Amino acid sequence: MRCARSLTKFGGIDFRAGLWLVLFMTVLKLFYGLALVVSAVSAKAQIGAGWQETKYDAMLNPEIRHNRLKIQPIPKVYHGNGCSYTNADGVETFSLLNTNSTRIEIRVYNTYTNGQHQFEGDVRFSAPLDNEGLMQIFGNTTHATLFMLRGWAENGGSLKYYADDVLATNAYDRWFHVNVINDRDKHVTQVYLDGTLKGEWTDTDNAPNYFKYGCYGIAPTNRIDAQWKNVKFFEK
Repeated sequence: MRCARSLTKFGGIDFRAGLWLVLFMTVLKLFYGLALVVSAVSAKAQIGAGWQETKYDAMLNPEIRHNRLKIQPIPKVYHGNGCSYTNADGVETFSLLNTNSTRIEIRVYNTYTNGQHQFEGDVRFSAPLDNEGLMQIFGNTTHATLFMLRGWAENGGSLKYYADDVLATNAYDRWFHVNVINDRDKHVTQVYLDGTLKGEWTDTDNAPNYFKYGCYGIAPTNRIDAQWKNVKFFEK
């Protein structure tokens, strides 16, 4: 009995309690690490349940001196007199090079008038990009679009709903995971950044809608770039 007790205690310290503490801390670390992984995966997925990923045809729309081109299928590399597009290792780069162009974007052929539709992707933009559309839901009876996600220069780069609601600041050179959900039956549009709801807007419009993404707005005096990756579409 004395030998057995000497193996578990030394100097008044119960080594069995110490082993349980080490085991508890190890399990706690594993649980915390798993929670971080689950959180990261959740932020990089569609928002909500019951969605069906859908593939659509699309075309590239460069605009040069007010002449909008329609290029299909979309090439890996396009270079025009004022804008360019590349798709390298899954990263799509939309560039406005000079005052000859105000647009280089992708039009998705997902035209709809009802149901729920979700756009998902990761976006990044850099200085001096300012007042440029990065993603939009096109179609409105009173003006061109139902929703626009725009990049601005203020506050170290900002993401906004049009020129109004600020969704993020210090946005230059950062990847943001974007989910835009449009419920045409309830006339509600929501935008999530990195899995967090940043805005919700209602409408009364019944025009057909579809998605566009890229770089569109103001002709720059110096090159500007917007990038997208992991772009997906869902409906239900």
